[in-house]
Amino acid sequence: MQKTDQFRQSPPNHIQIPPPPVFLSFSLDNNNSTPDTPCLQFHTAPSTPSESPPSPSAPFFTPPTSPFANILPVLDSNPPSIPISVPQISPKSKETPTRDSQTDDAFPVAIDVAMDLVLDDEGLSPLEKIYLYSRSKASFHRIFIAHALPDYLHQITPQEAVEYVLPLLSGLAMDEDEKVREAFTAELVPIIWWFFTNCQVIPDDLSLDEAYASSSTTVTISVQAFTPILGTLLLSPSGDVSKHSRTAVVKLLLRMQKIDDIEMGIYEDLSDADDQGGADFDPDDDIQPLVGLFRRDERLMFRQEILQQVVIGMGRLDVDLLETDDIHQSPYLSPGEQTRQTIHIEANELNPYFPAVLPQHSGADSPTSSYFGHSPQAVLHPSIPTAGHLPLPPQGLTVEVAAHRVGHFPHGGYEYDHKTYSEGGEDEQQAAVGRLSSMSLMAAVTASGSLSDETKLAFVKEVERVGRDPFSYVRCEASYVMGALAKVVPEEVVTMSLLPLFHSLQSDVNLHVRYSSVFALPAILSRLSPDHRRSLALETIVSLSSDENEIVRSGALEVLGEVVHTFQNDRTGPPKQLLHLFLGRGEDKRVRDGQQQTPPAEIDPLESFYRDPGRPLTCAFNFPAVALTLGASRWDELRDAYADVASNRSSKVRRTLAASLGKMAEIIGQKFAQRDLISVWWDAIRCEEEEVRTKIVESSDVLIGVVGEAAGMSLLQGLLTVWEEGVFKGWRERDAITKRLLTFAHMLGEAISSSISGLLLKALEDDVAAVRETAISMLPQVLSLFSPQADVSAALEVNLRKLAKSAMYRRRMTFIACQQARLLFVGDDGKAAAASHDLDFLMSVADLSNDVVEGVRIGVARFATIIYERLVRKSHPIPPILVKLVQRFSEDSSQEVQSYVPDLTRNVLTHSSDHGGLASRSTPTRPWAAEAATFSRPPPPRVR
Repeated sequence: MQKTDQFRQSPPNHIQIPPPPVFLSFSLDNNNSTPDTPCLQFHTAPSTPSESPPSPSAPFFTPPTSPFANILPVLDSNPPSIPISVPQISPKSKETPTRDSQTDDAFPVAIDVAMDLVLDDEGLSPLEKIYLYSRSKASFHRIFIAHALPDYLHQITPQEAVEYVLPLLSGLAMDEDEKVREAFTAELVPIIWWFFTNCQVIPDDLSLDEAYASSSTTVTISVQAFTPILGTLLLSPSGDVSKHSRTAVVKLLLRMQKIDDIEMGIYEDLSDADDQGGADFDPDDDIQPLVGLFRRDERLMFRQEILQQVVIGMGRLDVDLLETDDIHQSPYLSPGEQTRQTIHIEANELNPYFPAVLPQHSGADSPTSSYFGHSPQAVLHPSIPTAGHLPLPPQGLTVEVAAHRVGHFPHGGYEYDHKTYSEGGEDEQQAAVGRLSSMSLMAAVTASGSLSDETKLAFVKEVERVGRDPFSYVRCEASYVMGALAKVVPEEVVTMSLLPLFHSLQSDVNLHVRYSSVFALPAILSRLSPDHRRSLALETIVSLSSDENEIVRSGALEVLGEVVHTFQNDRTGPPKQLLHLFLGRGEDKRVRDGQQQTPPAEIDPLESFYRDPGRPLTCAFNFPAVALTLGASRWDELRDAYADVASNRSSKVRRTLAASLGKMAEIIGQKFAQRDLISVWWDAIRCEEEEVRTKIVESSDVLIGVVGEAAGMSLLQGLLTVWEEGVFKGWRERDAITKRLLTFAHMLGEAISSSISGLLLKALEDDVAAVRETAISMLPQVLSLFSPQADVSAALEVNLRKLAKSAMYRRRMTFIACQQARLLFVGDDGKAAAASHDLDFLMSVADLSNDVVEGVRIGVARFATIIYERLVRKSHPIPPILVKLVQRFSEDSSQEVQSYVPDLTRNVLTHSSDHGGLASRSTPTRPWAAEAATFSRPPPPRVR
């Protein structure tokens, strides 16, 4: 787009656009009324003074008038308007408006209100669509454009994107509608990737002329361009928005790491690469289109921007927090006292990227009432916003909301420590939310495994600092980062930095901090020496299992299985005291089940730990880890406790045991599985809960493979019996059985052919199409496997023919689909011609060509089309029965049936007399022939 006199003209107070050729039924406004005048006028709010026009070299964001607008404005119910450049209406779709006599300008420099426009969607250019939909008052329009942006960006130039689209993105990031923000976060990865691969990424410390100068061939973009947008979304009070934003950051880091690996020749499995924006690639493919201008140096620059200025920077939104060595950190000080004693602002140590927050004024006339102001030193230039400044958390985001959105804690979460919320000033609390978000993102990034050694150490230093935060919910979140880092940093860092922090958090006065810290214990134990591991595990678990608070005791029980598993490679195994705490006491079962009451006066914390009502579910989940640690030789030590848990009637417990039954069988071996696990299988397969039955079906193939042929035959026959009894009411469990038929057949061989055939026929007769389709796909392979058994194959053929004679039309259609699947399967073995000339095979389907049900005749027509095309393609003769079948359907009374028959009848009839009724001339292959084998949509209409 040309910008000739745009910046030299005074802005108008309205835009006059000719009416579109056709008014559609929707508009960018919720009001669909027809305008009273033939032209629509879009009034704008007063722009910047005309005597101070914007500079022609305007940066990415046209400067708002607020002196504090060097950061993105916080989300408000009525967010202030941000003037942005407006793209000119494309000459090819609209007539160029004449200059207004009052303003002497064809187009405005800025618009402050959403456009009220009846869209001629077909007549708008992609850039115009992006602008108008983004500025629409209707939220569904903004949701649409948020999802459509990745596609539209490919239809515009980088210059247009940087000049007009980039300023619009902050509006979507701060949209008052949460659904808009969610839609935008879902597309963050392809949007950012497009900008950085199509524009030259430049550092943030260049001069203004260097930073915003674009050549005729390359458009530049600051590495900080998306930092404030990411910060705004990561600090969103919406849990979904912040969660999806964290996911986007992780995906960006992983994508850059995968490309680095390819360029370095490290070819790992990249098939699961993120598929947004074209990230699904193969190591052998040319990655240049994916990388574009986003080369190694640029990726390194952006990676550092994310890790240092976003991940770590969110934890330093106000100031650098400097811990003093001369102040004793007592765990009994109130959070407010800790804040006053340990946190102070050093004027010369201000974070240059996230400057300090000035004191806020509560008055309505305060210039910072809508913004969290930054220090004046942070303003580089009054008319150039610094893209690198993240916004502080919105004022509407209370600490309570921020804490609850993390969602780690049961029993009401942070409400137990409500006093903490009133401690400290408002600014301190808002900055604490930034540290909370920083820790959440740091944990996600660390778990992704895309960190350098330097970044890991930087994260450790930040966690050490935040782990002593005065706010308990921030310390809680630091606990999870500590556990993630313990898995990836060197062992000396674990012992010198993370272990002291763990001791501090494990003895914290706040119960939620103690609860959180215990989940880092398994990761830390796995990095210690055997003796150190044993002493720390016993010290921690024994202490927390006797904690005065129920939540902390439950946390100790939840991780106990993982703690035991850390001793798997130790010569002496796990300590007996830990095993005793995990297995519990048999006499406590009646108390847990509510059959026996214990006077409250007799209950101490350790007794409550053993009688925890959640113990059966926790143990059920952890039994595979504990059994794997002890091995099959020590199964007898676990057997009674496992039987105790298996007798529990809770659906959650039974579902958990059912899901892990196959794995347990592999761990303990055939002998013990036959003795102790088959009874659990029978109990679950007849359970009234569908989810329990589905889980046990999904474990059946592994269990059968372990218990051996004799026991496996009994279980397989049990599946058939239970199915015939009508116990499997959910289609997913029936489908799961059908998918495993071939696995069962390979495991047990010829001895179970009758059970396999019975299950296959039940699936073919199922009322749910998904189950029938699975059975149809299994049929050819099952027939091939049992082909040496003539009696079994013959019996199965007889039962299949019964489907063709069934009074239910769906079964007749299933029979046709079965024959079609067999034909395609045989064709893969090079026997298509033989099958296509088998008169019995053809007649079995041709007999249904006169069926009264149109759908059945369509199935036969598709079947005939596939055979015909295969024979013609390979120049094989066409049997007379097939010629007659094609001719019959070409004259069918239903136009739908006729549409499935290819326009080959003329060739068939023409050449049949010359070749004894067998056409042999080859005709071009129809591209839709393969589709006809799968889809019900007819081929393109024939041209007469």
